[in-house]
Amino acid sequence: MRRTTLIACTAIAGVLSACSGAGGGGPDAGGPDAGGPDAGGSDPGGPEPGAPDTPRAIDLPGAADLRDAADLRDAADLPADPAPDPDAVGGDARDTGAADPGPPDADGADDESSCAPDCAGKVCGDDGCGGTCGPCAAGLACAFGACVPSCCTADECPSGLQAHDGCRCRVPPTGVELCRGAAGPLIDCAEVAPWEEHYGQDGHFPSSALAATDLGDGTVRDDLTGLVWSAAVRIPSARSGNPCGDAGLPGLPGTAWRLPDVTELLALLDFSRPDCPMWGPAFGDSECGPSDATTLWTTTVPWPGSTPFAVDFGIGGVLYIGLEYLTVGVRCVRAAPPPDRAPDDAPGRAPGRAPGRYLDLGASALDRVTGLEGEKTPACTACDWPSALRACLDKGAGWRLPNAKELRSLVADENPSCPKWDEASFGADCPESSWFWTSTPTPWPSPVPGGYAYGVGFDSGVMYGHVLSAADAARCVRTVP
Repeated sequence: MRRTTLIACTAIAGVLSACSGAGGGGPDAGGPDAGGPDAGGSDPGGPEPGAPDTPRAIDLPGAADLRDAADLRDAADLPADPAPDPDAVGGDARDTGAADPGPPDADGADDESSCAPDCAGKVCGDDGCGGTCGPCAAGLACAFGACVPSCCTADECPSGLQAHDGCRCRVPPTGVELCRGAAGPLIDCAEVAPWEEHYGQDGHFPSSALAATDLGDGTVRDDLTGLVWSAAVRIPSARSGNPCGDAGLPGLPGTAWRLPDVTELLALLDFSRPDCPMWGPAFGDSECGPSDATTLWTTTVPWPGSTPFAVDFGIGGVLYIGLEYLTVGVRCVRAAPPPDRAPDDAPGRAPGRAPGRYLDLGASALDRVTGLEGEKTPACTACDWPSALRACLDKGAGWRLPNAKELRSLVADENPSCPKWDEASFGADCPESSWFWTSTPTPWPSPVPGGYAYGVGFDSGVMYGHVLSAADAARCVRTVP
């Protein structure tokens, strides 16, 4: 059973004394609290300097509701100021020497209202003062102040993503349950506190578990993507043609068996398994010896004419390293037939990216298919893993470092050269640092102090573990409903 870690945060409310000119508050997560009234403004809860020891008690509304002297007078239920009497000695009975609240500041506004929200022409988005001009309804996203359709259709979803939920085809989960501790070994994610440098890992944002069903006929169904796989790995005699057999495979039902693309095969990787092979128990176990095929072919190539990618279920990577020298197997796949179709009439969804898949949101771009919003500008370009985690969390508003499958979903394998991402959304220049961090730590025992976390190279599309001190970039993401 997947273990879900729930981290509860406690807010501490400071108490501001109404009898002193400066308030004290408890420290917040970001540092000490300055306490007291805002800089440059007076505290409406206490008398001004120079007031008598026993001023008249006035039940005041909140400071945000006090705009001028008339407001103050109305709140205290006092009569209007009388006309000044030049012969009066000592002035008004209320003139006790206390400073008059007076008009607003010289710039025409109190500190409380110095920022004027601007929602002209907007129905959503930032109002310029830290607030919002309004939310968008489900299925809509805010783009430059307007709510625009953001959902995709089922026909736009590439094979290998989760089934269409009415709006999205989400990236399959990684299965991660543990987190990398500061000392290196994997530990319970609850033991890594929000203020520690390793907070913000994959396991701190738990998602659904991987799920597969043994169909009992030599095949296994991925319950999240709907794809049906051969339970056994086969070793092809030659790397040409369709090693899965266009006319069908001996001992397996139906036809239309084929090699998977990298997105489809990557969906099976279970990053919670510290031992080889990193696939679910429905597919069986392997000794992972030199002659065992746990590195499996895909049909996806990094660039035209090259050797295809393979997914390594021994270490959990997407590789292109001269795989003709390795024992590489195949796990064949076919689409699950809809209820009204026979097994031989079940075409798969075509791989690739639908036109208009990304929606420009200004400083970020939304993948309408997966619901993953990515910032256009990296949070850092040469940072170690802890710094990458923190750089995204510090942005707030749900931003985080993407997990391994999420970041790999941003790779545009169809691009013939660097950068291997959607150039209209993230730029056409190949970055100096083409490697980007993920939030997923490697599950296997680390041979180096500190351990590894996965990185993705956007010059080719490969993915494997990097030492945590490596200087990679970080692109922050957040999930849109």
